[in-house]
Amino acid sequence: CNVYRVDPETGGVEAVITDMIRPNGLAFSPDESLLYVADTGRTHGEKNPAHIRIFTVGKHGKKVSGGKVFADCTAGLFDGFRLDSDGRIWTSAADGIHCYDPDGTL
Repeated sequence: CNVYRVDPETGGVEAVITDMIRPNGLAFSPDESLLYVADTGRTHGEKNPAHIRIFTVGKHGKKVSGGKVFADCTAGLFDGFRLDSDGRIWTSAADGIHCYDPDGTL
């Protein structure tokens, strides 16, 4: 599955991430330089991912790069998340609420 970007000037739609199994939620860092995307691919098989990946947003927000795993979910799936003004990620999982610092520390 893909994550898409809509060009605000033209209305054109472009896939910017094309290698996810089941993208489920996204959020930007407070300065919008980073994009976090949850992949709940495990719903389609035990060997598929249940993690949040982090991407660097390019100039003018038109491209993203990177995509390393920011956090793995060991209790079910990450389902919904938000970033606070300090860049911490708050997300839910089967065992409760998780809060990750911007460096990935739980």
